[in-house]
Amino acid sequence: MPTKDYQTDLLQRLANHEYAAEYLKAAFDETIADGNKAAFLLALKNVVEATLKVCSSIC
Repeated sequence: MPTKDYQTDLLQRLANHEYAAEYLKAAFDETIADGNKAAFLLALKNVVEATLKVCSSIC
């Protein structure tokens, strides 16, 4: 059975602006709760990467 690459699938989902906003909100809320800034920064990096992929395919 073929499997999906998690990162590829995540970046595809993050290309949707509404999904990306909810993803960042959840990461931010968790950061506020536990102080794990690295997790929020990783979430932000993922959103930026997904946005750059969308922009590069349009431009």
